[in-house]
Amino acid sequence: MTQSYPGTQSVVRAIRLLKLFGGERSEWTLNELVESVNLNKTTVFRMLTALESEGLIERTESNTYRFGPEMVALGGQAMRHNTLHQVASPLLEALVERTGERTTLEQLIINPDQSYAMLVLVEIQGKHLISINQFIGSRLPMHATSTGKALLAFLPDEERELVLQQKFDPLTSKTLVDTASLRRQLETFRQQGYATAISELETGLMAAGTPIWDHSGKPIAAISIEGPESRIDVERLNQLGGELIETAKEISFRLGYRGA
Repeated sequence: MTQSYPGTQSVVRAIRLLKLFGGERSEWTLNELVESVNLNKTTVFRMLTALESEGLIERTESNTYRFGPEMVALGGQAMRHNTLHQVASPLLEALVERTGERTTLEQLIINPDQSYAMLVLVEIQGKHLISINQFIGSRLPMHATSTGKALLAFLPDEERELVLQQKFDPLTSKTLVDTASLRRQLETFRQQGYATAISELETGLMAAGTPIWDHSGKPIAAISIEGPESRIDVERLNQLGGELIETAKEISFRLGYRGA
């Protein structure tokens, strides 16, 4: 059993409160926060006041709460010191230079509701006027994204099954929500080394994704390359998938991976 130290409970409660602002909602009222964390109003107000005094939370003119400037600054510092971020960014920029298409670096996360998602860590825009926007910090469903399916294809069986147990929602008419069909698709992706998502997250969006490996041989993230159907057909998408694999190999190598 983990030993409990004086003051630990208060810290954990404050962290849980802060995490609510990192989900789909960026602003909360005091009453909504009270209901979500299941604590009394006085306790929640006291925590908010402490967080506000440090600039981590701020109160809006409409009397709601949101992240404060110090939280934004801390997030930026964390990203700058993230080894994966530092290693991948210049190589993704080079990929954009070669292909002209948008790229991202994404990691698997667990949402507050225990569903799985891909978190966008790095986004580098392509060189075309018509492009895609999914901002840093966006959370995307695993089953409808090339990065999510790329990770699923290479995760250990036990971890993959945990993800596949959740209910998948159709986002377009082409989104795969049947687990058996998804498993067959993942096997194909595992053999070819990259995954594709063709009009599955959004109609007309073509994307390819492949994993990044750490020194121990574990898939820890995925990178994608994507663009509109008007510019990228299936043949072009498969060409970009090959480019993506080479970039992922270099990123993984710099992280210490020496596998095949």
